[in-house]
Formats: sequence, structure tokens, C-alpha cells
Amino acid sequence: MIEVTELKKLYLLGKVEVAALRGVSLTIGNGEFVGIMGPSGSGKSTLLHQLGLLDTPSAGTIRIDGTDVSTLDDGERTTFRLLHLGYVFQDYALVSELNVMENVAMPAIMQGRPLPECSARAAQVLEKVGLQDRLDHLVYELSGGEQQRVSIARALVNNPSILFADEPCANLDTENSRTVLELFRSVNRDLGQTIVMVSHEPWHMQYFDRIIFIRDGLLDAERMEREGNGKNGEAKEGKRKPEP
Repeated sequence: MIEVTELKKLYLLGKVEVAALRGVSLTIGNGEFVGIMGPSGSGKSTLLHQLGLLDTPSAGTIRIDGTDVSTLDDGERTTFRLLHLGYVFQDYALVSELNVMENVAMPAIMQGRPLPECSARAAQVLEKVGLQDRLDHLVYELSGGEQQRVSIARALVNNPSILFADEPCANLDTENSRTVLELFRSVNRDLGQTIVMVSHEPWHMQYFDRIIFIRDGLLDAERMEREGNGKNGEAKEGKRKPEP
């Protein structure tokens, strides 16, 4: 579970202080598929980066599965990310010199697990994403949709508590976007995987259990009430369900 209290993030642009987040409080339960949505510049990616320990908040607390991660030092944050979190980015962030198997196995290798175990786990998750026939292929031999599925497999290889996805369909066409979203929905339903995803596409909303709307660095309470979420992002009875 993620518990966020009065989260703030300030940036300095020259001598001007800009508030990207201005006091956000919310909870995300285990096994939820949650979307973060809002206008450009609203703070949605900033929020994801704070929750995923990719940036440090200026104020407030973030607790993940009972651990106050906002108090961890840099080394502790790195270890926590490696052991508990997975990431999918819009630019795939694959290593071009490595083949598909090696890219996916890398986080498991970084944990110090035996190489045969890393390879076996990588092969298992690649089968889950439908790329069992691409193990020896290099990145440039794959389509954009296939590259994003490799990045999803890499994010899942260490059995993360939470998978964070920042605009994972931004560089994909509609068909490949739907393939990625169906894959997210599958791992969420079949594995109970908690997923937190930033999106700006209205049609993606059908895949989320619920949506956290952000505007001007704050929760958009009015829109969340209208869409069936509570003021702190908590789902009401009758929350949005994906279409079959």
C-alpha cells in the first residue's frame, strides 16, 4: 500500500520557485490498477516520480508497505527501488548492446541472484508478455510495441510490490497501445500486481480501477468526485471497471 500525506515538491527555475506539487494526500491499495491523469504541467509525472523514489519530495511523507521511504538516504532508496519497485518509461530505456534476455535479466542480476536463476526468471516473464521467441534479438530488431513489452518484462522480473508506468504508450500507435494496456490489465488481474500509471489519453480510462486527477499540483477533488473517486483518491462503491 502507498500512503501519501501532504506531499510537496518545489523547483527553482533561476530565482523563481515553482510548486509542482502543493500538498497531495492519497492512498493506493495493494492490487489496484490506478491511473494518474491531468492536463499538461499539472504535476502528474512529478507525483509518479515521488511515489517511485525517482525524486525527493520537498515536504510531506510517503509510506510504502509500512516503510517511510521519504526518510531514506540515497543508498537506501536505491536498494528499496531494486528490491520492491518496477518501472516502465515511454522511451523504453533498454540497453541497445544487450539482447532481449539480457535486458530483462539485468535487475535480477543486480540483486546478486545466480545467473541461471536470472535467465530462467527472465524467460518466464518474457513468455508472459508474448516474446518467448525474441530472447536473442537485439533492441533494433524489435518494433516499438515489442520494445515496450520487453521493458514491462524487465519491470516484472524481480516481482515488484508496485509497477510504475510513466506515459508507457506515448510513443506507440493505438494498436500497440491497446496491446500494452491489455498486458497491464492481465498482470494486474492474474498476478494481483499493483500498477500506478500516468496517462493523458481519455480512452485509457476504461482500463483503470480508479483515477487520481491532478491539476495545478493538487488533487482535482471535484473531478474525482464526478468520476467516482473520493477526495483523497479513494474509490467509492461502484468504482470504474475495465470493459471486458
